Amino acid sequence: MRIIYGIGICLLVTIVLHFRFPREQIVTTLKSRKPSTSPGGDNSSLLLESVIPIIQNYYLDSDKVTNIRIMKLLIKQMSGLDGVEVMPLESIYRVTYKDQTLELEITDPYRHRELVHHVSEIGHFLSQYFRQSGNFSPPGERIVNFLNGILLSLDPHSELLDRSAYRELKQGTEGAFGGLGVIVGIRNHILTVIRPIPESPAYRAGINRNDKIMTIDGVTTFGSSLDNLIEIMRGYPGSQVALSILREGALSPRFLTLEREVIELRSIHHKVYRRSGKRILHVHIDSFTSRTAKELATLFRSELFTGSNPVSGLILDLRFNPGGLLNQAVKVADLFLSSGTIVTTSGRRNDTETAFDDNNEIAVPIVLLINSETASASEILAGALQDNKMAVVIGQPSFGKGSVQTVFELPGEQALKLTIARYFTPNHRSIQDTGIFPDIWVQPILKSEKSQNLMGHYRYRRDLSGLSSIEFKSQLETWKDNIFLKGYYLSEKPFNLYDADDTNDLVFELALDLLSKTQESYGSILPEGARRSTHWLSMAAPELLKKMIRLDTDTRKWLQKNHRIDWSHEEVVFDHRKIGFHIKGGENWVIEEGENLVVPWELFNYNDAAISRVSIYAKENMIGSMTHEFLVGSLKIDDKKSGKIRIPMNTGTNHSPVDFKIGVAVDGMQILKEDKLITVSIKSRRKQKIAVDLVLNDKGGGRIDGVLEPGEEAMLGVTIRNEGDYRIDHIELKVFNFSGSQVQLDSQSKDHFSLDPDETRVLFRKIIAGEMLATNTLIFGTVINSIEFIRPERKSFLISSQSNIDVSAIDIAQ
Repeated sequence: MRIIYGIGICLLVTIVLHFRFPREQIVTTLKSRKPSTSPGGDNSSLLLESVIPIIQNYYLDSDKVTNIRIMKLLIKQMSGLDGVEVMPLESIYRVTYKDQTLELEITDPYRHRELVHHVSEIGHFLSQYFRQSGNFSPPGERIVNFLNGILLSLDPHSELLDRSAYRELKQGTEGAFGGLGVIVGIRNHILTVIRPIPESPAYRAGINRNDKIMTIDGVTTFGSSLDNLIEIMRGYPGSQVALSILREGALSPRFLTLEREVIELRSIHHKVYRRSGKRILHVHIDSFTSRTAKELATLFRSELFTGSNPVSGLILDLRFNPGGLLNQAVKVADLFLSSGTIVTTSGRRNDTETAFDDNNEIAVPIVLLINSETASASEILAGALQDNKMAVVIGQPSFGKGSVQTVFELPGEQALKLTIARYFTPNHRSIQDTGIFPDIWVQPILKSEKSQNLMGHYRYRRDLSGLSSIEFKSQLETWKDNIFLKGYYLSEKPFNLYDADDTNDLVFELALDLLSKTQESYGSILPEGARRSTHWLSMAAPELLKKMIRLDTDTRKWLQKNHRIDWSHEEVVFDHRKIGFHIKGGENWVIEEGENLVVPWELFNYNDAAISRVSIYAKENMIGSMTHEFLVGSLKIDDKKSGKIRIPMNTGTNHSPVDFKIGVAVDGMQILKEDKLITVSIKSRRKQKIAVDLVLNDKGGGRIDGVLEPGEEAMLGVTIRNEGDYRIDHIELKVFNFSGSQVQLDSQSKDHFSLDPDETRVLFRKIIAGEMLATNTLIFGTVINSIEFIRPERKSFLISSQSNIDVSAIDIAQ
């Protein structure tokens, strides 16, 4: 699961946690057969024969993995391979590719031994296909993609992990990895430090938040993808990596050589706040690793149970927590509970985790914060404390990842992540698809000039494929009954948990208000009769309600004034089946790569009551994709509204066709299980071919031509050539200085120009060297963009300079 924060993507250097897993269970299988030892070797048959039996024996829903269904999934996946033809002939499926032919006889009953035989034949067929197909990607990668297509048809969370993903999984759940110990993101095209991990090599070297990492082992980071840069920074503990670091306002980059270490990644971070003389502890759990419960217990001993002034309230922050180890979530819940159910898992085996009384449970009021990125194990903890009335939950509904995955180790350092069960809260409410609903739902509305995605970019991601319309409605109604208060508030920018300067955290402020009110009434420790969260929430409700009404009113006025959207609210009972929703244009769409997808829609209200706060949303039908939402507002009786939802696709895509779900939401909740599904085929567009060069033009400006000297004024000449076969219009050039304040660059440009095929344009930017030059090489970057480009052209350049001071004498802390 990938997370985007602000203008950058925050990931750990040397580890990218694409996946989080709820149960610490690794099963080693099939070690008697050895995989191909050649790099990227073809082990198609072995992998296929390894994976299929595990799916059949352990998958959650046995009805989905019968012999006949598994075979039909295999045949369907083969029919999607380029150049492969599948022809059904009564009970025989004939599969052909070039001179290869495979015949599969599917009889009734279709027995297990027949499946085993056919799986082996298919594996050998695929081995030949991957060798002959002319695809340059390694055969191992292609069989992984083939199997993942089958697994995706079962559920969104089951998948085959290659060596890299499996290694990252183990590093993430163990909470330790080899690296430099710094969290980074891409900001303004350059690798930027979000924060260093305490006591890590980066921390000890003085690397700070917002420092820019200009080069890694001599490789310029400008314009590179985050994944590529992380791969460069990875290495074995004890190995060294050379960095150049540029701090805001510094004269020049500072060069450092760091030694990689095993980083002990803390899963919790805390801070103590004071309100009316009382201390409130705010703890954020990043994820549930093998040490989370122990770290939390140690913190509680120092802050809650000892000292003359212990904390009198706890804010447990699970926002942006993607999950982790189920057993750790259970242990953390047990820190607060003396009895009762924590979680139930239901699958081919049922299991219940219960709390134990160790006479050391927390007796202070607890507020738990969640958002749409709260998933998996963190939802287990939230559900356990909410159902046991131990915490008030504030925020937005959680992700809804309520399924249990077990990881099976496979030959070749690969693994299978397979769904084996589902989570249920103590009150037996399903987490899957609907998530945890907060007691106090506060939904941000972004103050944006654009009318799309005002409630955020990552909503309505639930997979509803396993629910009927009645089940979905019933499940939503069960969770909706839990909402105590709900309202909207205006937000200046998307909330970023890792931004230390972020003051736009209304959810946190509400938690402080609630705990402060509780402390006024009960002091530092809740008496026995007032420990139920519903008790002290009801007591503070009048003041919270006043604040939320004011915020909600301000939001409605702003939406009406700036976007002419009526976001007033009336609590009415309506039948979601009496909302008519249609899209124009059919199920199949064809657009050109880089174009926006524009889908016209119509909405009808056949209910006997008006419906308020209606919106239309669209999202790619895969986990982690962005939502595109358009607020409609009120829908009166017999009302009809129409419009268009615009889906930007100008960043390009690496797969076609693309499936999109388009549906309806009311008051921030999707109400229709029957989303409209459209398939978008993307025609490849002519790719831009732009050649760029940058040189120093210092003729007559100094003693040495081609070298920038102290105090010298010169020009940077940027040569842009269109090497493609079509005209490019509306071209814009931006030049960036990554050498610090030792040089000044006039980078502002109002140039917008066109280039015919084979045409060249030279643009100049003025550069002034300071009286002190600290390096003999200066780094610059160019970005060339056009409305016709799928993505900008980025390139970095080095020019020579004449240093006149000792760079080693420059303190990185300047």
